[in-house]
Amino acid sequence: MLTAKTKVLGVIGNPVEQSLSPVIHAEFSRFSGLDYTYNAFPVLSENIGAAISGAYALGIAGLNVTFPHKKAVMPYLCGIDETAAKIGAVNTLVRQDTGYKGYNTDYLGISAVLAEHGFLSPNRVVIIGAGGTAAAACAACAKIGAKEVVILNRTLANAEKLAVSAQKTYGLPVRAAALADCKNACGEIVIQTSTAGFKNENESPVNDTSFFGGVKFALDVIYDPFKTKFLHLAESADVQYSNGFGMLI
Repeated sequence: MLTAKTKVLGVIGNPVEQSLSPVIHAEFSRFSGLDYTYNAFPVLSENIGAAISGAYALGIAGLNVTFPHKKAVMPYLCGIDETAAKIGAVNTLVRQDTGYKGYNTDYLGISAVLAEHGFLSPNRVVIIGAGGTAAAACAACAKIGAKEVVILNRTLANAEKLAVSAQKTYGLPVRAAALADCKNACGEIVIQTSTAGFKNENESPVNDTSFFGGVKFALDVIYDPFKTKFLHLAESADVQYSNGFGMLI
């Protein structure tokens, strides 16, 4: 039951109407006996600064941040957690006395899913994409003790930039390759972090089951649709897989 004392939480992104976070957090609050409401707020990229200052002025207790604002929101925060700073992206804003402090829980979600499926200390992890979630995946690889990471991206320069940063930060071998030039992932684990396939069942960053040769587990961070074309291809290649819902939880 909402009252004048109910605290407000939310998620900002664009688009954001597909988010399951309001439903999930409503259940978390009910189960925990906490007096919170959680809403989805669509925010255009050019309005991100105004959105953060406005949310703070209105007394919003905290926010989650989703695509495409995980990096863009950082200059408007009063502080950034050490791990989030290393990743270079945040997805959680916690209210402080002088503003919001940014944290990153994406890497915890990714590493938890891999651990739950029994994948610890893999020899090689292949990451598709080079954005904020890919950076979090690099941190997750360090957390689970991966021996090597390969970053695949349509734009090679972006993959190379992330590879250099991740190798310097975590001290594990990281190399970059263009997605179009990589016919076979050749890794035990593939983590798909790009937006290819989001709300589009006919789109995938790869379009051939041969990509999954040697792969034991595929994770797509997308959960809308619940099974992407990427995961259909993984299934056809007889590869164990998971979508992004477990990571989100």
